Amino acid sequence: MFKGDSISAEEAYRFGMINKYVEKDEDLEKETLTLAEKIASFSGEALGLGKKAFYQQKAIGNLSNAYDFTSEVMSKNLGKEDCIEGLTSFE
Repeated sequence: MFKGDSISAEEAYRFGMINKYVEKDEDLEKETLTLAEKIASFSGEALGLGKKAFYQQKAIGNLSNAYDFTSEVMSKNLGKEDCIEGLTSFE
């Protein structure tokens, strides 16, 4: 990657750069829809909060401060209506 060389999808998966890859003969549309349905099943508010927090903590630089920031965001998320509904659905 540093040299600008291409790598295969299998290598990218092995290095943790991608979550999944499909072989040429697999149904890419089916796999894409399965992933989209999974993402859509989660709270949009929680996903947005998590994505925003990820980029904010990434910019912090100091690991300890980043953990503190993320812990605070997670605690605030526990008070959100979607989170409370999700947690109480298991009772």
